[in-house]
Amino acid sequence: MSTPILREENALNSSNIAMFHGHPCFREPCQNGGRCNPQLDVYECSCPPGFSGDNCQNTIHEKSAGETEAIAFDGRTFIEYHNAVTRSIRTEATQGLLLWSGKSVERSDYIALAIVDGHVEMTYDLGSKPIVLRSSVRVDANRWIRIKASR
Repeated sequence: MSTPILREENALNSSNIAMFHGHPCFREPCQNGGRCNPQLDVYECSCPPGFSGDNCQNTIHEKSAGETEAIAFDGRTFIEYHNAVTRSIRTEATQGLLLWSGKSVERSDYIALAIVDGHVEMTYDLGSKPIVLRSSVRVDANRWIRIKASR
């Protein structure tokens, strides 16, 4: 993302300056209060907090457990995420699946986040072989912890 230098506060003097009508930013493509940053003949939107997407069209619904509500998993429930997740958890469990994203474990890309023997493990496979990352901190002490995983 570039730093805009053509701002009024940076100019010493100007007269009759306007946006080039042929540039995509002239059409104000960034939604929900996003700022359009011109980059030659294209643009990039800087989205305000709570919004994402190429044009800031997606609303981000982020809740940290403990702030507004807590979620209970009983082994039959699940939540599906796309490519990244940040969650706060509190548990006494030593085993459990927190996240799964993929079609299957047989010859398919996937990412899994789980509690294994009281530690968080992230396992992923991008086609060659599974990679396992394990936290050094135990998470089964019934204290809030924040986990961020991305693919």
